[in-house]
Amino acid sequence: MYECCINVCLPLSCRGHKGPHCITVARYDFDPGLSIGDEIYVENAEFIRTVRSGEVVDGDGPKFSFTGQVLRRVKAVRHQAPKDKFLLFIEVEIADKEQIPEIVNKIKQAFPGDYQDYSLEADSKS
Repeated sequence: MYECCINVCLPLSCRGHKGPHCITVARYDFDPGLSIGDEIYVENAEFIRTVRSGEVVDGDGPKFSFTGQVLRRVKAVRHQAPKDKFLLFIEVEIADKEQIPEIVNKIKQAFPGDYQDYSLEADSKS
């Protein structure tokens, strides 16, 4: 099996996890052909998607749109019965840095207590 995930990392940490939180804004069963440095527009990305009757449907969380740039492509193999999976993670950085706090605040308001601000400085002091 093959799965490609387009992710954007935000300065948020999820309760019980250390490190920044990455949101999957798109998922495909093919490589969309994005290369490092490519510009991409992400429209109506959702923080949470729901699966009903085996189909992915819109979630109740906030939606956001942004222009970003592909930072890296990471390939991985997930050993999982009954079929192993080949994964491609495409990491995208939000171009407008002023938009990041707005997105982070929407997520924190939608899921109070689940997320907190994350900074590399705080991580390096631990």
